[in-house]
Amino acid sequence: MLTVERLVAFKRIDPELPLSMTMKRLKDHKRVVYVDGAFDLLNPGHTAFLEKARALGDFLLVGIHTDNLITHYRGPLQPIAPMEDRALCLLACRWVDDVVLGVPWVIKYPPL
Repeated sequence: MLTVERLVAFKRIDPELPLSMTMKRLKDHKRVVYVDGAFDLLNPGHTAFLEKARALGDFLLVGIHTDNLITHYRGPLQPIAPMEDRALCLLACRWVDDVVLGVPWVIKYPPL
């Protein structure tokens, strides 16, 4: 699914659609690595982390927290970049295979 379509689907409060497309892609890989975070103002520390995470498997899935969730935990001045911009930056990173928008701060069950 095109990135723009995935962002539009998320904004329509239909996050299951992009996730179902991701799940189809995951079946072809042996070891999927999942990381999540804010990834606000992507920097060399983020890219080094993503490179090392990608080295642990053959598919790197990155979860991105919503703007409201980041503001709740970090304060009113964060995030600086909106979630859509953060997603596009991550998708442009060579080590990231796919992103999931609007993930929880703490995962209480196995995501996959």
